[in-house]
Amino acid sequence: MTFPFEVKEHAIPAQHLREWPRATAGSQEDVLQIHIKQYKPLDNPDPQPGDVTIIGVGANGFPKEVYEALWADLHTQSTSHSHGFRIRSIWAADPANQGYSGRLNWGLLGSDPSGYDDARDLLHMVNHFRDQMPRPIVGFGHLYGGSVLAQLSLLHNRLFTSLVMLDACINVFSPEVQTGVVNAARMSAVRRDVWPSRDAAENAFRRSRFHKAWDPRVLEAWLAHGIRENTSGEPGAEDGGGGSRAELTTSRHQELFTFLRPLYPHIRPDGTLNRDGAPDFDSSLIMSENAVAD
Repeated sequence: MTFPFEVKEHAIPAQHLREWPRATAGSQEDVLQIHIKQYKPLDNPDPQPGDVTIIGVGANGFPKEVYEALWADLHTQSTSHSHGFRIRSIWAADPANQGYSGRLNWGLLGSDPSGYDDARDLLHMVNHFRDQMPRPIVGFGHLYGGSVLAQLSLLHNRLFTSLVMLDACINVFSPEVQTGVVNAARMSAVRRDVWPSRDAAENAFRRSRFHKAWDPRVLEAWLAHGIRENTSGEPGAEDGGGGSRAELTTSRHQELFTFLRPLYPHIRPDGTLNRDGAPDFDSSLIMSENAVAD
């Protein structure tokens, strides 16, 4: 089936300043870039008032391109008589530290990203392309993306006509070890992120029980955009020179930092807090009866 959208790529500066000083590796004045894809339906070259603008935000560590199969299926539904709505355009942006945004920002990224920044970056995107994003605006958020859209809707409570939240991750931080609970941050910390070649990486994902359960279109998009060749031989380095290997497009470190701020050992398992090591952490966010700031 032919992909029903014309795809335009954009890159714009991220919002300033970032939520945490260590979001950037060097100066807080460093300018990060946001990589955006705009999907314009081929069968709607002349959008009319009431046609829907969609903002899509994906899960932590997932490149925005893995959702293109969803957009194609949504387009099919939009053209059916039983649904009867028209898509003006769909906008998707990688967070500043992930996907193609992360590649644009290589060398500038620190170790303390924030979902608040992702929400502000999306608001900046809306303002930047405001002439192409009239209402109604509908947000689609998957997992971490649902949390980002919830934050954006609190920043600007009239922005969205409606929100579609797919397993949105909205929770309270707890430093306590929880048995029987899948710890997503730990899984990110120990996941494999480097392979000797692209073929080896692709074969590993094709054999993975988790990835084999995906729609084949989504898996192919992951293989195309979720892994990248690194010919320098250095983890996270830009292409150019040396031997060839493959790695995750979004590093496992940035994926981990998105789940969990690197404030250990200053936030202790018993819920107490060393204020000297975590001066900007709000101790009221700790879900523990023992939460005390030293």
